[in-house]
Amino acid sequence: MKAEYEDEMLPEYDLSNRGRGKIATWFTAEERERLLREGAEGDARAWYRFALERVQALEAALFTRKVITAPVADIRAAGSRTGQPFTALVRLVGEIDRGAGLPDSLRRRLGELAEECRWAADHRQEGTEGTPPERLAHVERLERIGREAEALKAAVDQSTQQHLARSGMSQREIERTTEETARLWLAA
Repeated sequence: MKAEYEDEMLPEYDLSNRGRGKIATWFTAEERERLLREGAEGDARAWYRFALERVQALEAALFTRKVITAPVADIRAAGSRTGQPFTALVRLVGEIDRGAGLPDSLRRRLGELAEECRWAADHRQEGTEGTPPERLAHVERLERIGREAEALKAAVDQSTQQHLARSGMSQREIERTTEETARLWLAA
């Protein structure tokens, strides 16, 4: 049996007779500005970390790909990360040659992401200044960088595994090899 419900709202939930901006008067203009600024800084930092983590995972995948497809002499030169965030990906993408076996569409997307990473490296401290729409645009761009890096990592991993499978390696050997090279990259 269904319970009978009234269509009327309970008085404690009816806010139609209340005044607007009542809570806003609880804070001074300086306090409201400080709260907004702290929120924007937190959002920008969180999305910056999000994007950086995804880009670093993509860097490790590209390094793995490079180690697997490059001659042994080239591996020693490829094994170092730079100190500034996002710049290692730019360098790795620049080192991808046509013989790496990556599809042109993937190579193009990596190039576009490298350009976005240049922007992120140059605008690291921004995102907390400017108007709210400017701050939002900064955060959205960082989110796009992270999401694209995540998608490209999956594509690079798949391409690497296909390359290793064609060379006759077992699935266990493929996993071990990719894990070892990723660990080397992240430790550098």
